[in-house]
Amino acid sequence: FRSSAADAFLWAPDQQRETLTILAEHKAAKVLLDESLTAKGVSFVANSSESWTVYANKEVILSAGSLASAPILERSGIGGKKVLKAAGVKQIVDLPGVGANLCVSLLQIHASSALPDDVYV
Repeated sequence: FRSSAADAFLWAPDQQRETLTILAEHKAAKVLLDESLTAKGVSFVANSSESWTVYANKEVILSAGSLASAPILERSGIGGKKVLKAAGVKQIVDLPGVGANLCVSLLQIHASSALPDDVYV
């Protein structure tokens, strides 16, 4: 039996509350920062065309995973100067480590001459 954080915290009957809204099929565009560089909201796209902006009363939590969090931060102007400049994004926070340590592990198989001719790798 497999479970996930969504099963435990979002869909569980005892976790349903009016202060939490889940929007499926929406993509975060960027985090909105105020003049003190505090995250105050998020802009997102629905149905690939409608753009929306929402503001938080307390906090903004970015939890988009290892592949999606860095691009959201970079679209928000948070990241390395070279990367943001190349993408045409105005740098707001100089944080060159954003997305820099992402490594993709690939399974590599090395064939050996000791293998019989009828074995294909």
